[in-house]
Amino acid sequence: MTIVDTSVQSSLNPPLQGRVKRYHPDVHIGEVAKRAGVSVKTIRYYERIGVLDEPRRLASGYRDYESDVVERLRFIRASQSSGLRLGEIRGIVALRDRNESPCAHVLALLIRRGEEIDQQTVDLRRARDTIDHLVARAQGLETRDCTPSSVCHLITTTTELTNPVVKDARRE
Repeated sequence: MTIVDTSVQSSLNPPLQGRVKRYHPDVHIGEVAKRAGVSVKTIRYYERIGVLDEPRRLASGYRDYESDVVERLRFIRASQSSGLRLGEIRGIVALRDRNESPCAHVLALLIRRGEEIDQQTVDLRRARDTIDHLVARAQGLETRDCTPSSVCHLITTTTELTNPVVKDARRE
């Protein structure tokens, strides 16, 4: 019977972990979608519109993604959540893909998007004032007074009645 000293054995065959590059198995679209928290359909759409590069194809026809695609997808989603549009994001990633820092461009986009949101807020407040005015006006109208030619007399087509600022200014 041969006795093997395991301490000698382990020093002759050290674990390879950390000493050699690990093999990354092919990463397919379903796994990428799962890791990034998006749907497969979303990934295909991003590829089609050029926000995400199409990966190489394996002989089997499957898409084979690089490991950094998950982080790119997360960036795209975070950019959308910040109010950026896919066309703008496409420009941002194109800068990065050319090894250019897109940060100054992103800052300009964010400033412009903030200004657009400010204007939309003004427009929404104006629309809310119009709705409040129409609701107040509608409470004094009778359904039987509605004519077919007006479609619905609760919503009027005259500026005087649909612009509460003008209407209120005349009352004072």
